[in-house]
This record gives sequence, structure tokens and C-alpha cells, in this order.
Amino acid sequence: MSSCFDCGSSSKIHHHHVVPKRRGGTKTVPLCEPCHMKVHGKTMNMTSMSHEKIRELHKEGKVYARVPYGFKVGKNKVLLENKKERKVLETIWALRDKSVSYSKIEKILNGLGYKRKDGKKWTRESIFSVVSSQSKPSITYLRKKIWK
Repeated sequence: MSSCFDCGSSSKIHHHHVVPKRRGGTKTVPLCEPCHMKVHGKTMNMTSMSHEKIRELHKEGKVYARVPYGFKVGKNKVLLENKKERKVLETIWALRDKSVSYSKIEKILNGLGYKRKDGKKWTRESIFSVVSSQSKPSITYLRKKIWK
């Protein structure tokens, strides 16, 4: 059984990514829940309340997180297709299927005038983040679930 890297506790162990997964991190360190929350600048009360609210919204099929690229939030916090972003996402996947590098995709998207969700130009890192956070099977599943 693991113990917390920081305080030595063996209660409620989480596996914290030293380098975030979205940036390619694979190594984790064991941290107890209080120490893990400290790393992320959160308190226990905030975490417990957040988890409770997330479970409640999840049961209702509502959004409680950063909205994935290709979607927007509709009435009652339900995910809906964002057609402009979906077009960009399909372009990214088509280029990745042809083994086009993230750097080349960056140049293509910016050349076509496509913008990120925040309105900024695309970077290799932002493209990697979108690709990493949305696998093709999840997009297919969401299409069936939301658009049909």
C-alpha cells in the first residue's frame, strides 16, 4: 500500500501527476487527499462540495467543467454541438490521420483563420491538448448520444 510522499499518511491516497497528463506526463507520486488538495490550492471543504455538485450535475446530464472543444453549453447546462469548432476538430483529426505534425497543423489552422475557444491563434501545444482530451471513440459516442 502506498503512503503519501509528503506527510507519510496511508489514508485516501491519490496519484498526482508531476507533469500534467495533458502535457505528456506519465510519472505520479502518491499523495493523501489533503496534500493533493494543497498542491492544487484547494481545501477539503471545497473539494467535498465540488465532488457532490459534480455527481449531482452528472446525474442530470449537465456540464460542470471546462467545455470540450467542439461543444457549447445550451440551456440547463447541456452540451450542444458548436458547428464552427466541430469543423476545426474534424480538420485536426483528418490531418492527424495523415500523420501531419502538430507544427504543420498549427500553420494550416492559423492560415485558414481558425481560432481556439479563447479566440487566440493555435499553437502546437493547444492542438495536442485538444487531441489528447478527445479521443475519436468519445467523439463518435457523443455524436450518437447528443446529435441523434
